[in-house]
Amino acid sequence: MAGKRYGDFGWGDGTLWGASGNENLLYGLEIDWDGDSLFDGSNEADRMVQYSVERGRNFLVRNDGMGFERFRPGTLTFKLENTDGKYDAFLDSSPLFPNVVPGKFVKFAVTDGSTSTKYDLMRGRIENIQPSRNNNARFVDITVKDGWRWLLDENASIALQQDISTDAAIGLVLDDISWPTIWGRSLGAGDDTIPFYWEDARSGSASINELVESEIGFFYIAANGQAVFISRNTVISSELTVSEDELLKDIGVPQPWEVNRNRIKVVTNPRILQSAKVLWTLGDRPKIEAGQSLELFADFTFEDRTVAATELTTPVESTDWTANDERGGGGSDLSSDFTMVITTAFAETAKIRISNNGSVAGFVTLAQLRGDAIDSPYSSSFIQDNSGSDQPRTFTFNTRYQQSTQQGADVANFLGTILNEIKEFPEIRVEGRPSIQFALDLGSRVTIEIPTLGIDDDYRIGAIRHESLNPTCQAVRTTWKTEPFSDLSAFWIHPSEIGIETIQGY
Repeated sequence: MAGKRYGDFGWGDGTLWGASGNENLLYGLEIDWDGDSLFDGSNEADRMVQYSVERGRNFLVRNDGMGFERFRPGTLTFKLENTDGKYDAFLDSSPLFPNVVPGKFVKFAVTDGSTSTKYDLMRGRIENIQPSRNNNARFVDITVKDGWRWLLDENASIALQQDISTDAAIGLVLDDISWPTIWGRSLGAGDDTIPFYWEDARSGSASINELVESEIGFFYIAANGQAVFISRNTVISSELTVSEDELLKDIGVPQPWEVNRNRIKVVTNPRILQSAKVLWTLGDRPKIEAGQSLELFADFTFEDRTVAATELTTPVESTDWTANDERGGGGSDLSSDFTMVITTAFAETAKIRISNNGSVAGFVTLAQLRGDAIDSPYSSSFIQDNSGSDQPRTFTFNTRYQQSTQQGADVANFLGTILNEIKEFPEIRVEGRPSIQFALDLGSRVTIEIPTLGIDDDYRIGAIRHESLNPTCQAVRTTWKTEPFSDLSAFWIHPSEIGIETIQGY
């Protein structure tokens, strides 16, 4: 059975699964089987008998109150009819052989045939392929993960940057982890400037989440695959108004103690420039044979704290290295026969090479690196306590990029307002209304009107789930989980830049 192209999609005569009675939903399921990062229009959806898409997060804040809950990798699962073995990884007569393997790019979309409106549902890469059976019918179950999986799996190392905007820092992370061009990116201008920024082999997910959270922005992987960043001052209009008569009756509303926090603690971590400090010292006295070299990585610390360095001093003989023909430092001084060079400098470490250019073996009796350290020895906390006589439920906000004391106080006041609000955050379900079900993406602003629950307000979409309900995939249930929506455009506008103090002899 050849895959039909998206524009020519049809369901056949319905003899295998039965006529649906409603042919309005036209699916496009394209897989880059040959791995060329291109989609040729071939459509696997004519074999699809079941699917689900789940993206987002359950709540805005973590259950333990230690920061914001982070988005999980979006997951698309679909079941394809496989009677002819097309998706059998071992069948060499399959037109897909030998390409039925994980890692292939996938895009999944639906068109509302009644309006010809196309909606992206998810893009990602295949993570798992498993054959299955139901009585005598053969199927294959395929699992796809969106770009969050890429961000979790790939580590970023970014050289020290000074006075960089949030969006520019996110862009550096995406570049360093080779974010796929096939997915793209849409990064709005950040509102904050970070005095000092770097990454040292940290996951792209952790790096970007902390950057975004530091300025109370919003980052998500869109249904079309793009990495999207929205700054806190971006004005977002409501995209849709949904009324009670358009929803299924089983509306979920979390209890206040599941979503509210009445005590907010914000920690700021200002950076200080510590000039001309010893950042690393060799902990032993290795022997280097004549004509040989020792290469190693030096990790920077100051007063037992890991630090980054803006400037490294070129090593100087007798000051930064010494060598002797006795391990204890006695005997002949061989320092002039040795050299010590920095071959590669990173933010928190440097690769160095110590060479013995003399004619006899010697011991390195001293090796150190000096430079200017970017240190954070002091932190400040701001507490907005609205608990009163109620049991305190604390939300702690602590990131290394929240470096402004002034902004820390603003953030505490703002979070104290929105997280303490006693408000319903409905979990709603919709069926049979494509123009509602598929119209919104994560982060979208939606107006929800449910008079029987006293709800008439704007929310942000925090999670989306689509689930087919019959083998033709014409019946689909969509579930939204909502989060607080607050217009931050007028809350604070000042940048987070602060003066960086230089301390001599600290």
